[in-house]
Amino acid sequence: MTNTDFQELDPADLELIRHAAFELRLTDVQEAIKALRKVVASGGPAAALARGALAEIYFEELADLDGAEGEYRALLKEAPGLPAAELGLSRVLRETGRLGEAEQSLARAAEGLSKSVRADKAAYDQGEELSAGVEEEVLALLEVAVELAFVQAERAKKSAGASVPGKPPVELALFEFAEAAQLFDADAADAEELEELGAIDEPDLSDWTRFYEHRARLESLLAGAKAAVTLLTAAEKAGRLPAASAARLLSHHLEGADELTEALVQGQRRLSLERAGGRLPLEDDLLHAAGLAQELGDEALAKAILAEGAKELEAQLAHGPGTPSTQPGAEHVLVFGGPEPEELEERLKRLKELLGPERLVGLGRKKSR
Repeated sequence: MTNTDFQELDPADLELIRHAAFELRLTDVQEAIKALRKVVASGGPAAALARGALAEIYFEELADLDGAEGEYRALLKEAPGLPAAELGLSRVLRETGRLGEAEQSLARAAEGLSKSVRADKAAYDQGEELSAGVEEEVLALLEVAVELAFVQAERAKKSAGASVPGKPPVELALFEFAEAAQLFDADAADAEELEELGAIDEPDLSDWTRFYEHRARLESLLAGAKAAVTLLTAAEKAGRLPAASAARLLSHHLEGADELTEALVQGQRRLSLERAGGRLPLEDDLLHAAGLAQELGDEALAKAILAEGAKELEAQLAHGPGTPSTQPGAEHVLVFGGPEPEELEERLKRLKELLGPERLVGLGRKKSR
């Protein structure tokens, strides 16, 4: 199956798959499965996309590993070597403890994607035009490389009894090419233009952020958390990684390097930059910063971080989205819109529970791999 096959899909089929995969699954998962099953029965490229969506639903929503594996394997029969299917299958296999099979699946995905990206690197080196979609192929290769490095590290740990530094599962030059070719600069320019027009700016969704989030995880797996910190610092300094995203990623990798004081500095910088950009700080960011403060023995700061977040939520619920200048006294109301009131109320409830008089914050450290 080729990209051309997918480009020839009926727009109505694409819309049905998108609706079932991203919206209906959140409200009625069984109806989403029924809708996707109908598309599968119709055959053709649409059926392949629907199988992929079904596999994700079985894995992520229902924790049905057998169902997810069956759909991924059926998809790979229809589209042998499809990287997204190999990646999905590897996650199912890893979850069931079949690390050797997971590594084989990831290696197949990496081989196919590397071949395509390698061709684009050669074209760039010769001053030729790059193929359409190279940006997504680089991001997909990075995601596969991270998963492959993780599985290889887990297998090494099981056999050797301790973590050992890994070797790159793919050619790192293929990612350095993405930086040299400035592959994602167009996306960064679009985001900057949207921000200037007053549209909602989401730095964590930028392609450079996606690139460096995966790249830093790979660097951490191969050379340790401090190497990831060095990479991220250079990327922000070069202007490729948005400051708010850099602060979030740096905070987590500094924590992984046991540099908790610096991790807290970056965690608080993340909160400040989100507020300065007219965005409500994410609940995970608040909990992460408060957890670091608590780990450092500063319970008062931990509670202050959560209290500030709760105050912002209360103001947002009271006044709704708008600008502080048009709503006197509502200094905590953010410029841009955000989650629905029901979600904000749930967040506020959770924060108040952590701040309750009968308990401490009790967050502890939350490490991410």
